[in-house]
Amino acid sequence: MIHALYGKLTGKRDGSMLLLCGSIEWSLLISHTTLSQLPAVGSDCRIYTYVHHREDQLLLMGFFDEQERTLFLDLIGVSGIGPKQALRMLSGIPASRIIEAIRKDDVTMLASTPGLGKKTAQKIILALKGKLVDLEDSQSVQHGGELLEALVQMGYDRQQARDALKEVLKRQELAGLPDEHREAGIMREAIRLLAQ
Repeated sequence: MIHALYGKLTGKRDGSMLLLCGSIEWSLLISHTTLSQLPAVGSDCRIYTYVHHREDQLLLMGFFDEQERTLFLDLIGVSGIGPKQALRMLSGIPASRIIEAIRKDDVTMLASTPGLGKKTAQKIILALKGKLVDLEDSQSVQHGGELLEALVQMGYDRQQARDALKEVLKRQELAGLPDEHREAGIMREAIRLLAQ
């Protein structure tokens, strides 16, 4: 998976952006949330990515921050939710409010997204309630989302990796370490838990 692209923003419009990286200009599908966070055209920026590939389709999605991409990956893991539908959800409701709606069984809030009915909203809540990492937890370690992605790239199941990281983050002995040592310690302990 392409983790992120760094380059010059060369264009942006509703639902997409253009990013020049070296001699390649990438076209990425984005949510309204990411669009609103992008700098001015001509500025350098880093965009987190997801590549969706099927026999008849190749799509590159962009996200301004990792929280949004992590939630996007959770959403497309729900049966019946495709990448474009997940982007529509993230365009209509901020990630933090989607997570809150899932935790509070707020079907009405989720169903307010265009094209998303109450049955699909209920399916999302059923599939994801209790499985989403707190935004505070993911931010308690610098680049916490990158640790999760690194574990997934190593072949570990996303949900199991998330659970392992959540468990390790509760441990007080890691809290006092400098950031660079804390990340290494968290990664080491998460792998140890996953290997059990």
